[in-house]
Amino acid sequence: MKCLKCGFENQPDSRFCLKCGELLALDESNSSLGNVSSGNNGSGLAIASMVCGIIGLVVCIVPIVQAISFILDVLSIIFGLISLVKKREGKGMAIAGVVCGGIALVLYLLVIGAAYSGASKFI
Repeated sequence: MKCLKCGFENQPDSRFCLKCGELLALDESNSSLGNVSSGNNGSGLAIASMVCGIIGLVVCIVPIVQAISFILDVLSIIFGLISLVKKREGKGMAIAGVVCGGIALVLYLLVIGAAYSGASKFI
C-alpha cells in the first residue's frame, strides 16, 4: 500500500507507513475495521461558539454571574467568527453562536447601564 504523504510502498496489510509513520488509507476490501473515521470534522469552534452564546444569553440577566456572561459572550463571538472565517463545518452553529453572543452582550450592557444609572441617583 502506497503512503499518500511520502509515497513509500508499504506492505498491503500495514496500517502505518514504515518510513514516515503516517496512517495509511484503509481499503474496505482488505480491512477488518471497515470504514474508519477520525471523527474530527472541524466543527469544534462552532459548537463552542453556540454553547457559549446560549449559556451567556441565559445568565446575562443574573446579577451574580454577569461577569461570567460577559466572558462567555465575547468568547462566543470570537469562536464563531474564527469558525466562519476558516470555513469549517458547522456554519449554522457558528452563526447561532455569534448571534446569541451578540444579543447577550447587548443585554449585558443594557443591564449594567441600567444598574449604574440607577445607582448614580444615590451617589
